[in-house]
Amino acid sequence: MNKFIKPTLVLIFMLCIGGLFNVKAEENQTKQETEVTLHSDGVKNRPRMPAKITIHCTYRNGELYFSFPEEIEYLIVSVEHAESKSTWTSQISKDDCMFISTAKGTYTLSAETSNGQHFSGTLYVTE
Repeated sequence: MNKFIKPTLVLIFMLCIGGLFNVKAEENQTKQETEVTLHSDGVKNRPRMPAKITIHCTYRNGELYFSFPEEIEYLIVSVEHAESKSTWTSQISKDDCMFISTAKGTYTLSAETSNGQHFSGTLYVTE
């Protein structure tokens, strides 16, 4: 009987340890990032000049990160989830991120810079 109990206990112990490592590996995995460039909202009936300012937005795990030129102090950002009509608004500086839903779908982004320029874009979250 002793020959049967010890190998069984060792097997159970190894399975438990293996399960813990698998959980740790899943916790460290992050979802794929989604990026979008916000374009300047200009006059619609005139030809567009190339933008001097570029604003990039990166979505990762319910967080939005914005990168923009040094001459802009902050952005006032509004995000709307098209399917649920939920809206988030926040003032973002260079070191901040914005927390939104983790739901899949289409998000409409609009941003106003500290000097009054308006930018917009669409973010598609598929993860």
